[in-house]
Amino acid sequence: MKKCIKKNMVMKIIQSKNIKLLIAFSFFYFLVYLSFAQQIDWSLTHKYSEKDLKNMEKRIIDGDTLAFFNYIFYAKHSTESLPYALYMANKFNYPLSYYYVYELSLLTFQKCGIIIDSTSYLFAFSYLLKGSELGCIPCTENIAEIYYIGNRYIERDTLKAKKYLTKDTNDEIIKSKQWNSFKELYQKSIQRKDERF
Repeated sequence: MKKCIKKNMVMKIIQSKNIKLLIAFSFFYFLVYLSFAQQIDWSLTHKYSEKDLKNMEKRIIDGDTLAFFNYIFYAKHSTESLPYALYMANKFNYPLSYYYVYELSLLTFQKCGIIIDSTSYLFAFSYLLKGSELGCIPCTENIAEIYYIGNRYIERDTLKAKKYLTKDTNDEIIKSKQWNSFKELYQKSIQRKDERF
């Protein structure tokens, strides 16, 4: 009996030491985290000087895709970037720029408070189609969503949606799984009769 009590006491002491060690380690980790977290700039937005922006613009004109990406994503994700996206698409056939022509065209109308007209929308949508042909995944994904949900300018067409969604997959089982999860994801939009632009 004494042996059993002694063993239980030893186990409780060991467990309490483990808990104290765990608490001490957690506290130490938290302190280290706090000290480093204050030194790191966690924002995605970078500050660029006017000189840096002009340099990026010049490099974009020369076809520098990295400069284009940095300009669009970090520096100027605004309607001011639309001419550069058009230039990169039309002059250099840079696949990602086709996506940004579409996105920035819609953003331009939205910022002006104007509902986009059919001619302008179909112009922007044509850039998504061309980007998809060039292998731009965001273009292909957006086309699939637009065809699946539809909008006032693009009629809902589930066959085209499935074609674009599964175009890079040869395995029928994977295609089926992709399509089913896609339908499940967007079913509420269909029920609410949302439009996808």
